Amino acid sequence: MGCVLLWDNFYFRRQVRPSPLRFPIHRQMLRAHVPGNPAATTTETLGWIPKIQTFYMLSIIAQIAQELKVQQHQVNTAVNLLDGGATVPFIARYRKEATGGLDDIQLRELEQRLGYLRELADRKETVLNSIGEQGKLTPVLQQAIAQAASKQDLEDIYLPFKQKRRTKGQMAREAGLEPLADRLFADPTLTPAVEAAACVKAEKSELGDDFTT
Repeated sequence: MGCVLLWDNFYFRRQVRPSPLRFPIHRQMLRAHVPGNPAATTTETLGWIPKIQTFYMLSIIAQIAQELKVQQHQVNTAVNLLDGGATVPFIARYRKEATGGLDDIQLRELEQRLGYLRELADRKETVLNSIGEQGKLTPVLQQAIAQAASKQDLEDIYLPFKQKRRTKGQMAREAGLEPLADRLFADPTLTPAVEAAACVKAEKSELGDDFTT
């Protein structure tokens, strides 16, 4: 047990030095791309989506610090240690000086909120990409998504833009098979395989004949 603790202590010693964030950030980039910036064009707005994790990571650090009533550098150090593989008990016992005295309860709450807020940030990025691909992303909608405080709030915003999954019935209609289905329902004596043969066309390839609907 003593050897394990000594190894852990050696391994995580390098994690003590504070580092900024996992994502690089530039103030000019944030000014140009933060949600609701009237100076940003549509092209610029869509351009900042891949960099949005940086903006959200800063917000996560600040939000957790406010919720726990501690300094942002304390949260940042704890996040770096957790990301490096350190456990809450280890940090609470052996990294108190680095985290500014965060105790076990604070660290567990920090870890829980960190996971939730990161999942929320990832979902926001997905939603922004989805709405952007539909060509319906506006600065107002963009700002509402960025300010969504919970997963439920985010899903409520996304609901009108959520694309429904294509069912097998829809795919069959798109393939032109609806008349076949109508005939089969209208006359139960018909043999489906025989009737469907008329809807099959032969395609030739280098490997020989291939039959597709």
